[in-house]
Amino acid sequence: MTKPRSKQEKKRLLAGEAAAISGLAISRGIRSVIETYQPSAVATEAPSGSRSSTGAAAIARSHQACIDAVDLHFDALPIFITPQANQRAATGRASCSKEQMEEAMRSRWEGDFDALLRTPPPYAEQGQKLPPRGVWENAFDAAGIANAAWDHPTVAMLRRLAA
Repeated sequence: MTKPRSKQEKKRLLAGEAAAISGLAISRGIRSVIETYQPSAVATEAPSGSRSSTGAAAIARSHQACIDAVDLHFDALPIFITPQANQRAATGRASCSKEQMEEAMRSRWEGDFDALLRTPPPYAEQGQKLPPRGVWENAFDAAGIANAAWDHPTVAMLRRLAA
């Protein structure tokens, strides 16, 4: 006979399940985008020393999903942007807050970020709770990666070849 689980143990199990569902959604989403657009280069945030194990795991999952998609579907060139390079390209500093990244990306990119931010993530549709800091707390970091990759030598060369 097993002893009943504590609330903390149950919470950890639910968090692990949510992380697995999120990882699967990330992997499928990245593969779908790559299959649809068949890019010549794919940029992702490079795994680095995240302050939280959840953040580090999410970055590692998206990094691996990107590599898998490139390897399995196309011979696109992977580009890895460190968080520091991402923030430096956006704000001119190697470290910034989420709010500073949002301000920088809103000033550089035209688009309806607000519509994106109102869109629930896939795991919300599966009954999972939304993150406490917002629906897409890392949306502006992702936009920053696209911004940082734009001037990467590989992307610059591909833009010259396409012209």
